[in-house]
Amino acid sequence: MAAMSDPGKLVRASIFVATVSEQGKADDRWVQEWFARWRDRVRIASESGSGPDWIWDVEGPPEAIAQIPERISCITDWSKKPYPPIHERKGRRHGRR
Repeated sequence: MAAMSDPGKLVRASIFVATVSEQGKADDRWVQEWFARWRDRVRIASESGSGPDWIWDVEGPPEAIAQIPERISCITDWSKKPYPPIHERKGRRHGRR
């Protein structure tokens, strides 16, 4: 049996999706399914969007945050240190390298 994380420990992350491409639309579906799967344990701190671009600042258990694909992870003021995502994201901001 896999070890569960400390129930009180939460990790911050930011998610960026641009739905202008088929990949972006698939990423948006993935995010919505991920929110549904973790709805009782992940909190959306903020959500913002304009047209096809959406950013969510989220907080949840490490095992939930670890599932976020790197291609949609980004660094914002919310998710940067001292509250980094599970692994460093190479300084990407808003989904761009």
